Amino acid sequence: MNFGISAETVYAGGKVDLSAIASLPDIVILDAANSSDPMIMADYSRQLLTHSLSSILPIVMIGKASDFAKFDVNLHLDCRAPAHVIAKKLKHAIRIAAMKLEHMARLETARVFGIAAEAAAEPAPAKSERLLVVGKGERYFQLASAFQGTASLKCVTTFAEAWRILEEKAAFDCLIIDTFASPDFDLDDLKARKLNTRFFSLPVLLLQEGLSFETQEALAETGICDLFDLQGGGSEIAAYVKTLIQAERMRLSLLTAFKAPRFEPVHDRTTGLASRAFFEKHLERLLVQSRAWRIPVAFGLLDVSVLFHAGGESDHARCRVIHAQVGQTIASLVRAEDTATHLGDGKFVIAAPNSTGLTISVLIGRISAVLGMTAFSVGDELGRIDIDTHYFESRPGDSLQTVMQELTGG
Repeated sequence: MNFGISAETVYAGGKVDLSAIASLPDIVILDAANSSDPMIMADYSRQLLTHSLSSILPIVMIGKASDFAKFDVNLHLDCRAPAHVIAKKLKHAIRIAAMKLEHMARLETARVFGIAAEAAAEPAPAKSERLLVVGKGERYFQLASAFQGTASLKCVTTFAEAWRILEEKAAFDCLIIDTFASPDFDLDDLKARKLNTRFFSLPVLLLQEGLSFETQEALAETGICDLFDLQGGGSEIAAYVKTLIQAERMRLSLLTAFKAPRFEPVHDRTTGLASRAFFEKHLERLLVQSRAWRIPVAFGLLDVSVLFHAGGESDHARCRVIHAQVGQTIASLVRAEDTATHLGDGKFVIAAPNSTGLTISVLIGRISAVLGMTAFSVGDELGRIDIDTHYFESRPGDSLQTVMQELTGG
């Protein structure tokens, strides 16, 4: 997790200079409680919010509640709150920002590929969240008060009854379980039900008291559920629930958008990959975006050579048939936000926006493994393929010509 660097490094001469940051941070934290000059910190926060990155970069101020009005930031945190509460809120601010960044990148890909705008757009927020609460105790009434009519809450007394309702209707945005007020709740039962039913993507929040932050993190990372320590009040739980629902809705909107068919003119009909002309045009946009956001584009290159038992590599016609089959396989394996093309002579390239060398190396490694296990043939004759892989990240000053020279070896 990258928390950026000190304010003094990026705030010089009364002006914010984000070029001093070597890589894009996950979050900017303004520690107003320990600032020697609150006025400079307030000016810094205002300049950050006018920066082009402010829409995707969470800006958080930690300080006294009495100072909140002085700072224009995305989130205020009371410095008197327990450390695990602050850490939890920071993590979820980063999570939502990451989802927004991914959403923006995919929307750009959707636009250039011709996916319908209404399919790719972020869904409008529902007028009322639909919540199913297990346990009619003190926390249920706190939640009902915190949502204040903005959510529809249905309360049941047992976990079994909640699951029966889900199987009958499945029309809820989040399942909230007060473990102390639900006598039949069992975590292993929840895991089994989530993993083996259509409710795997349903956000689940367990309300429990006294769990260490490490325990909460370990369970949350399994993807089964999130936890919330009961030391928090009803309004904090409500904010946490809205975060979970927002993240899930955004994820579903992305899946829906990229099920839409793509327009054929941008594709090479023989391979199913992007045409060379479209790839270069799209790559130019990605490089401009990369310079503006200071996030690299990662490139993976697969150089595929074909060998036959007779005729060798000199039989270009048969090689082209195998290359087309390889391209079709690659087209079925690349991620929706990536763009791949065939540069010719068996050289395939994948451009992955907002990615690192590690990400693309894993991707081309998986693709190479699948290609190695796939039989390619021309008629009755099998062709054996050898694959050389290479990957690199774009640099801040790279132009389209520079990148294409490296990809083609020119």
